[in-house]
Amino acid sequence: MSDTMMEKAFNLWEAISKDPENWAAYVNRDMGIRDMNQMKREALEEGREEGRQKGLQEGRQEGRQEGLQEARREMAKAMIKKGMDGRDISELTELSMSAIDQLMKEHDGKESTTS
Repeated sequence: MSDTMMEKAFNLWEAISKDPENWAAYVNRDMGIRDMNQMKREALEEGREEGRQKGLQEGRQEGRQEGLQEARREMAKAMIKKGMDGRDISELTELSMSAIDQLMKEHDGKESTTS
């Protein structure tokens, strides 16, 4: 900032400081700006917290779904080992026939390598 600009700013500051009405208006405006900035910070933090909570909730739900799906797959594998029919396995585990077929292929591949 140039010396001329600094001098103008200083003169303006002096003028505002000497007039009680101008000073009160300046203080009120400054307080309003500070309050607004504080509200913005609080709203931002609240939004972040809501986002974190939503993310945690979605993550838990996704984890439950993955766990349930894995349990179904493990149950289907056990049923395949017992020689149960694929359609029955699909019906009991609620896995698709294509998923059951894939598990059966994996099981057959393991049996042929161990036999």
